[in-house]
Amino acid sequence: MLCVYDKFTKQNEFNNCGIRILKPLSFYTYEELNGDYSVEIKYPITQDDDAWKFLLPYNIVRNSENQLFFIYDCYTEDDILTAQARHIFYYLADKQIYECKYKDFNCGYALSAIKDHTEINWGLVPESNFIEYDFSFSTDLNDKLYNIDYHGVNPVYALIGASDSIVNIYGGEIHRDNFRYSINKRKEGSKSDAFDIRSGFNMLSVRERINTENLVNVMHTEDNYGQGYSGGYSTTDYCP
Repeated sequence: MLCVYDKFTKQNEFNNCGIRILKPLSFYTYEELNGDYSVEIKYPITQDDDAWKFLLPYNIVRNSENQLFFIYDCYTEDDILTAQARHIFYYLADKQIYECKYKDFNCGYALSAIKDHTEINWGLVPESNFIEYDFSFSTDLNDKLYNIDYHGVNPVYALIGASDSIVNIYGGEIHRDNFRYSINKRKEGSKSDAFDIRSGFNMLSVRERINTENLVNVMHTEDNYGQGYSGGYSTTDYCP
């Protein structure tokens, strides 16, 4: 079920249908490993369904997998409203790490340090963080120690965006699940057989060859009354 929520919705209030149930023309989800996680919604502008009126910047939509996305861009064309939304994880992009510099930290300590040194950045986009959300995290990358140094950047940039981000330093893969994220050696929930890779050839021409060398002749006879019959067959030495 697709739902839309008001931008003032609190973290524990996403277990209902929100302010409207959505019936869009299309709802596409894009997720890139250690990168973009967003959706595109196309909704008809009609008088019969006014749900499109609630697809506004900073309102939040929930997809059929119960993942939350906040809208950041809307435009209309030919009576169709298109809304672009990013995963709720990107609310962290409206915060700022004032200073986070440590030596010989494993990934768990690094993630804790980033969270502890992050503050709300109300000055950049004052409309965005109407509600303060609390994000939790986990990791299994605790066997290697590295130095981290982040100052004046947002947590998303420090986690997955920078050349010296956590996923690039420790070599992990991020999994985002609403207000929780994990950075593990292997993305949480991933499968070994997730992809079916097939190969083929571009055919320039098709040639057909029919060989009737190996034939089997079957004979079937009946009398005038349809009762008596005999059957037999003849073949060649080439028949298998």
